[in-house]
Amino acid sequence: MTLLQIIIDKTKSLIKVSKERLTKKELKILLILVIMAAIFLMIYIILNNFIRKDAPFITCFENQRKIGIAVIMYTAENDNIYPKNDLFERINIDKIFLRCPLIKKEIQNSYGFNANLSGQSTKDIKEPENIVMLSDSNAKDNMMRSYRDMALRHSEGAIVIFSDGRTSRWGLNNADIEELIFK
Repeated sequence: MTLLQIIIDKTKSLIKVSKERLTKKELKILLILVIMAAIFLMIYIILNNFIRKDAPFITCFENQRKIGIAVIMYTAENDNIYPKNDLFERINIDKIFLRCPLIKKEIQNSYGFNANLSGQSTKDIKEPENIVMLSDSNAKDNMMRSYRDMALRHSEGAIVIFSDGRTSRWGLNNADIEELIFK
C-alpha cells in the first residue's frame, strides 16, 4: 500500500465520522487538500534525494570552475604563459577548492593540470576548445600526462576544464579521448 493510498483511506474514514457536520462541498475540498499535501510530500522526498545525490558533483564542478578562472587570470598576467609544474602553488586560490567532495581521505589536491600545457604559451594552442587544462585526477604530482590520469569520480565521468575556459563533464563514452584532449 502506497503512502497516497493510506492517506486516502484515512481521509475516507475521517469523512465518514464527520459526514453529519460537513457539507459535500467541504468534504471535497478537504479531500483535495489532503491529496495535494500527499503530492507535495512525495515531491519533497524525491527532490531531496536528487539534491543530496548531485551535491558533490555540483560542488566539484564549481571548485574546478574557480580554479580554471584562477589559471586563466594567471596566464593573462604572465604574458599568456601557463605556469610550469607548480601551478597550484602559483595561483592564488583557497585550499578548500582544491579537493573534490567525493574524496574522503585527507589529500591536499584532487585535481590535475595537463602537463603538456606546462610553460606553454596560450598562443601556441591551436584548438583550445579540445585541450584539457584541468580535470579530476589521480596523478600523484597533480600533473596529468594522459587521459589515464583522469579520475572518473562522477558517474563514470570526470569534470573537465578545457583551455578555452569551458567546463564540462567528460565520460568514458566520449570518442578519441586520448588524441583529442592531451595533444
